[in-house]
Amino acid sequence: HLHYFIILFSVSCFGNLLGLNISSGMKTRVAVYILIPFLVIPQIMLSGVMVKFDELNPLVSNRTGSPLIGNVMATRWAYEGLAVDQFKNNSYESEFFNVEKKINNANYRKSFWLPQIENQITEGERLVAQGNLKNDSLVCLNSFFNEEFRLIKKEFPDLKLANDKPIDLLKNAQSSVNLLKIDLDSVRSYFIREFDEGQNIKAQITTTLINRFGSVENFLLFKHQHSNAKLEDFVLNTNEAKNQVIVIDNKVIRRFKPVFINSQESSFFSAPFYSYKKTLFGMPIDTLWFNTIIIWIMTLLLYVTLYFDVLRRMLEKK
Repeated sequence: HLHYFIILFSVSCFGNLLGLNISSGMKTRVAVYILIPFLVIPQIMLSGVMVKFDELNPLVSNRTGSPLIGNVMATRWAYEGLAVDQFKNNSYESEFFNVEKKINNANYRKSFWLPQIENQITEGERLVAQGNLKNDSLVCLNSFFNEEFRLIKKEFPDLKLANDKPIDLLKNAQSSVNLLKIDLDSVRSYFIREFDEGQNIKAQITTTLINRFGSVENFLLFKHQHSNAKLEDFVLNTNEAKNQVIVIDNKVIRRFKPVFINSQESSFFSAPFYSYKKTLFGMPIDTLWFNTIIIWIMTLLLYVTLYFDVLRRMLEKK
């Protein structure tokens, strides 16, 4: 339970400093009592539990990651850290997490990402057939393909593609389309192998655990004791079957089982909610420890505002 203590202690320190700032800045108890609900309720509502970030008003939401209004809430970082850690490191899932990551990442690429790329290639062929190679849509598609294949080669360095250089639909339209189709076949074959290999490894782990516990019934009891179906619904996004992948701003956005996402290309504020790792200055960090760091940064900022009595001075100026 050390991880729970670390997160809860961190967020309680944040709460204490927030309360001290309010007490220092307000002149009367009544003002404090009036202000508290305006600070506490957003922490509850915008933690990512009560209201999904995707369901917020478009003016404040961010469909490619967590919105700014959520990122300034300490409860958002505390909840995500605990949720991911509980899912990833419980006694049952810790046996399977790496292989399930392999299976689900391969499944996402072959079942969701590939169809999106194929649709865009079809659109590119249509634009090329029109003969207008300076079309803005074709320029966007060219950028789209180069970026998507750059990302996939970075995430899977052992994936071999026919073309290692950026394509140019504007100069070599038909040959570029042909190269994309060849690369798609390579990608499909690669992830089918990855998926099958992962399934085989998972079956071996399951067999080992059944032998360890003595029977299938004992294995299932072990799973029941340590897994949490409701938590899995959250971190695997199982309730959003129709929106597992979307295309926004010429980029494929994954919503499929976000806890398995490798967010190495995302900044620490734009990383997908529930991703198992975050990136800080190019260095991957487990979500639990990353989120703890963020909470303490926010706590230290409150310490500074308390030390210089910032809230009271702001109110006196008004």
